Amino acid sequence: MEVQRAAKTHVHRLLPGTRVLWQPNDVSLAAREALAAYFAGSGKHPDVPLDWIFGTAFQLRVWKEMCRIPFGTTVCYRDLARRLGLSQGARAVGQACGRNPTAIVVPCHRVVARNGSLGGYSWGIHIKKALLALEGGKPDTRPLS
Repeated sequence: MEVQRAAKTHVHRLLPGTRVLWQPNDVSLAAREALAAYFAGSGKHPDVPLDWIFGTAFQLRVWKEMCRIPFGTTVCYRDLARRLGLSQGARAVGQACGRNPTAIVVPCHRVVARNGSLGGYSWGIHIKKALLALEGGKPDTRPLS
């Protein structure tokens, strides 16, 4: 119940007026299985189908690009912006990361500051640290290739 309350609060903050349903279906059961394996240390990203219905066109571009960051690695906001063709878009990328409604599945925790610090995380920096530790990831600001 605690998880549902926290998730509901976060979703409502990101997407005001959204109705959160907790009824099991094929997608939610697959997501539960994939996330359980991820948290059990499977060593791979949770493969969960996404319906890209929320977000601006820019946010969707950022979120889709974040999905390309490999498990256990990180990229800095600046280099993610450059991958999107934005030479000065690090702040905008950071804001899009902060609006990501599907944290973990869309791995915004893998985006860090250029100096190697963790930057921010909507669910709390302690969660970002824990997710990176789970993945064995250390801040690595080399550009994605």
